[in-house]
Amino acid sequence: MPAASILRIKVGQQAAFQRYWQVPDQRRSLPVSGSALDEAKHELLALVRDSLRMRLRADVPVALELSGGLDSSTLVALAPECADHPLTAYTIRYPQHAQWDETPFATQVAQKHGVEQRFIDPPMESFWQEANAFVYLAEEPFHNPNLHIQQKIWMQMRQDGYRVL
Repeated sequence: MPAASILRIKVGQQAAFQRYWQVPDQRRSLPVSGSALDEAKHELLALVRDSLRMRLRADVPVALELSGGLDSSTLVALAPECADHPLTAYTIRYPQHAQWDETPFATQVAQKHGVEQRFIDPPMESFWQEANAFVYLAEEPFHNPNLHIQQKIWMQMRQDGYRVL
C-alpha cells in the first residue's frame, strides 16, 4: 500500500487507493537551536525513559512489540536500561511480501540491545473468515486490517504468558 494512503473497498466497485497526506514542499524551520535544542533532546529522552520505567515495573513477564520502525526501535533500545528483568520483543514478519517486511531492521535492534525476539507470521489467509468475529469483539467496524493483526500479536503474547505490554 502506498504511504499515507487508504484503500477504499465498496461492494460492486473496484478497490481504489486514496492519498490523505503528502510531504509538504517546504519544511517549517524550528525556532530552537544550539543549547535550547540540546536541552529539549535531553528532556525528551528523560521523559521517554521515565515512561518506560513506569510501564516496565511489573511482577509478571513483560513483552514489547518491535516492528523495526523508529518508534518501537527507540523503545526497545532504551527498555533494557529501564527494566530489571529480561525482555522479549515480538515482531510480525511478512516473508512472502518483502516490501512490507521490516524483520531485518527489527532483528538488528533486538540483537544490539540484548532483547529476545519472537516472530509472528500474520494470518493473511484467515483474515476474511475472522473479520466478522473481530468486528463483533471491537463493537464497531474497523478501518485498518492491522488492528486484526494486532489482536493476533496480543493473543500470541498472552498464550506465551505475557500480561503486560
